[in-house]
Amino acid sequence: MNDLLIAVSQQSLFLAEARIRGCAACSKRANILFERILDEVTGRGARTSYVLPSPALCPACDAPITETTLVEVRPRRYR
Repeated sequence: MNDLLIAVSQQSLFLAEARIRGCAACSKRANILFERILDEVTGRGARTSYVLPSPALCPACDAPITETTLVEVRPRRYR
């Protein structure tokens, strides 16, 4: 069980969305949970759970993305 619950700001959600290229609905390369991207953006670790202000949207297909959605990460040079 995760020890810390974080309410994600709209700004952090926007920054996390900018780091992804696609989601499980549109990309065969989706292999990381969106919450791992939130860990990077918030500076938190794996023992964190998140509450989103709204689902993120996939930049490729506009599918809703929650904390447990698999995503494809955008290469660092395009972030």
